[in-house]
Amino acid sequence: MKYILFFWCAWNVPAILLALFFCSIPWKERIAVTRSMLNAAVRGTLLLPIDFIAPAIVPIGLLFTKWEDEKLPKLFRLWDNDVSINGDLREPDGALSQVQSNKDDRIVYDAIVARNYWAKGQHPRSFWSRYVWLGWRNRASWLAMKLGKRFVEASFQQWGDPATGNGHPGRTINEHDGAYQLYIVRKFGPFQFRFNWGFKIWGGASLGRTYAPVVNTSFSLKRWKAR
Repeated sequence: MKYILFFWCAWNVPAILLALFFCSIPWKERIAVTRSMLNAAVRGTLLLPIDFIAPAIVPIGLLFTKWEDEKLPKLFRLWDNDVSINGDLREPDGALSQVQSNKDDRIVYDAIVARNYWAKGQHPRSFWSRYVWLGWRNRASWLAMKLGKRFVEASFQQWGDPATGNGHPGRTINEHDGAYQLYIVRKFGPFQFRFNWGFKIWGGASLGRTYAPVVNTSFSLKRWKAR
């Protein structure tokens, strides 16, 4: 039990300390930040084992998923996606693209394949593309959404650099209805270090989400791509 407690503290406490002392937020907000981060830590603990086994479970679920399906079978719903099992390709206006299931129109088929950025050369409905999307890039995001916070008609606040993201180093804290998200991006040579923790507030409502998913990505390392 003590090892589990040690792991939990090692995984969660640094995020709370970073939010409290690394970002320039008003002191009156820090109690609310602590409360929100502890809330996210508890919910993230429930998510962690489901997230961990996703690479092994998702391919089994995909064996029972048809080409034209939009969701995983109910038995595997915990590993479904909060946007689509077929990725998040978007139209020029930002709207989510409907990935056509018709294989006969080669022009449309090849155009969709060319836009697939997470499994290059694959159609988003293919087994491999869905596996990469659900089993590695966005593990258990359906459950993360269900464990998240519902978006309501409330104010949105942000401290730090609002441009923080892929290809732009910086740090920011986002707040919506008492839920907080800490997001940090740092460049190290050809790589970028990303720290994302709390509730995924940015982009949520604009992506059509009704919930801000819980996110406990203490760190991730990706190749740097400048904007």
